Amino acid sequence: MKKKLLTLALLAMTAGATFVGCKEDHKSTRMVSGFFTVAGDVNSGYTFYQDYGGIVKPNMPELLSLIGKDGFVEDRIIGNFTFYDEDVKDVAGGKVIENAKFVSGEYMISWDAMAKGLADSKGVTLADSIFSVSRVTELWCYRGFLNVLSYAPVSVKDNKIITPTYSLVYDPTSIVPNRLELFLYYNRHSSMETNAGPIYDTYNSFSISELASLIPGNDSVEVTVRVKGAELKPFKVGRKDFRRGDYEPYK
Repeated sequence: MKKKLLTLALLAMTAGATFVGCKEDHKSTRMVSGFFTVAGDVNSGYTFYQDYGGIVKPNMPELLSLIGKDGFVEDRIIGNFTFYDEDVKDVAGGKVIENAKFVSGEYMISWDAMAKGLADSKGVTLADSIFSVSRVTELWCYRGFLNVLSYAPVSVKDNKIITPTYSLVYDPTSIVPNRLELFLYYNRHSSMETNAGPIYDTYNSFSISELASLIPGNDSVEVTVRVKGAELKPFKVGRKDFRRGDYEPYK
């Protein structure tokens, strides 16, 4: 299921520790915050690739003392790191922050884009299950992920919120050179008569790296996302941005 960002409390339950560290007071301490793709594992070490930013390599012993020996359970997070000026190293075309201290973060659940045939079989495209979003305020693609910040009312039944689902769907038969049409479906898994509750903001991250080989051509790709309730303008995505985040972006 696609959900709102998991909170620190849920990470504490899954990893056995709180997802919060201690920020040290030091005149040269700096902070980097943003959206990151998590690469690596507890054995080889983690590397965090910031969207439209640089590379952060954490202090692994300190990080594992916070998140537990099982490590991260998702490959996208919103994170905050502190570091000292002397931890910034120059590489070809950019910088790497080493020995960074993890301060806090939240999971950004990621899901694979779904072919239309599979979406049809799962009932994602059934008209009665598709609800309108109130608005979409952020939409970007980077390192193999399409990311969306949307606002939409949730369903309420018996005073309980029914968790909604977002799905990203593509039709393999309609792909043309250098263009990609995607459909974002907001399914509340309830009938249209169910009472609408408060409006929730939800970040969703969809893996689209596997779509790169399906799009003919060599130019950048014009991506159009269609969603009920909002009209979004097409935008260009470079071919390299369909690649996942576990690579050095400056090469």
